[in-house]
Amino acid sequence: MGLCRFLPTPSDRMGLLWSLLSVKGSIVLEYGPAGTTHYSMGFLGKLGVEQEEQLFTTHMSEDDVIMGDVSRLENSIVELDESYSPKVIFVVASSTSEVIGTDIKGVCRYMQPEVNAKLIPCDVGGFRGDYTVGVAFAYNHIVKNLTAPTDEVKNNFNLLGLSVGNYRAHSDKHEVIRLLKEGFNLETGAVLCCETSVSQIEQMSSAKINIVVGYEAIKTAQYLEKKFGTPYIVGMPYGYTGTKKWLEQIGEVLEQAPDATLMKEIDSKISDTSFYKMYGRMFKKAPKACIVGDYDRVVGLSTLMEDFGATVENKISLHTLKAVKEEVSDISYFENEGEKMQALESISDTFLLADEISIMLANDTNKSMCVNSPTVYKTQTATHLPIVGVRGTDMIREAYDEYIRTL
Repeated sequence: MGLCRFLPTPSDRMGLLWSLLSVKGSIVLEYGPAGTTHYSMGFLGKLGVEQEEQLFTTHMSEDDVIMGDVSRLENSIVELDESYSPKVIFVVASSTSEVIGTDIKGVCRYMQPEVNAKLIPCDVGGFRGDYTVGVAFAYNHIVKNLTAPTDEVKNNFNLLGLSVGNYRAHSDKHEVIRLLKEGFNLETGAVLCCETSVSQIEQMSSAKINIVVGYEAIKTAQYLEKKFGTPYIVGMPYGYTGTKKWLEQIGEVLEQAPDATLMKEIDSKISDTSFYKMYGRMFKKAPKACIVGDYDRVVGLSTLMEDFGATVENKISLHTLKAVKEEVSDISYFENEGEKMQALESISDTFLLADEISIMLANDTNKSMCVNSPTVYKTQTATHLPIVGVRGTDMIREAYDEYIRTL
């Protein structure tokens, strides 16, 4: 890692941890020094991830590292099983245990007969990439180890790719649930990974449809389709027009038209905002936007702002794009923090939708709105303020109206 002035990009290990900790009925046991887990707890607390009686560490002594002694890990597994009776124990590697090559999978294999909990090894210790790698690993590992086959098809959906690490994840979840309930009368199944449970994951194969809202979960959806025959769609409802198209896409898979009242409401919103493009030709300065965030958020919000008549001049991803399969030639990722700082410091008279650090770097001629992690001063208490869907677009529109009054 190069010199970093602000917060470094979270590693695969951090993405794995915040995903696993969102699965209720499970325990996460990290095989590593207490210090690394203490740091993780502080970071995860900032994200609003609950950890009480769910995240534990074995600690490691010098002898454990030098001699490869795993007795602490063995004893911890037995103790947690007896004390908390969890359905699942995720045994996670730390940076230290991955460096010395501890066979986490082997330990779980021979310890499984000794405990009632299902042991799931996760040998991701922080060296495979950024947080998106850990999040994708968690989705695949959770589903492949826990989802059971069934002949029953329930009137529900699974939501895949909504990471608790996403800004306003709980609010976005509630907006998606509202839209699918009003649009198709669908109930909620599992949500990977934001406020879900082992029991819900075990029953994922009974869903009518899987809704993939993050590219990290596409392989998981493909596995569920191949294994259980569950169809899926990919997309998150950004903007009024995007929400309408998203509902229509789901309706095609379900062979069911979305609720007419809901669609009429969205059509009315689309009509109300049609004047933005006309206004754009009347301003002294043309409306401009800059989007900074996770890949899916950058793509979705860019389309939203174009619908509002703004030219999106800068699209910046906060993580690498190596795992993204689509063409992303117009989205930048800066490995060098200094280059990203220069790009943000150079924008002016722009509507900036970004994380809190990026907003701090931009000058006062810009109008900004926080739509992505990381945050420095903000807390995420509210669960009714989404970025997506009709209600999320309403909130963005209010901020955009303030911006265009300055042009």
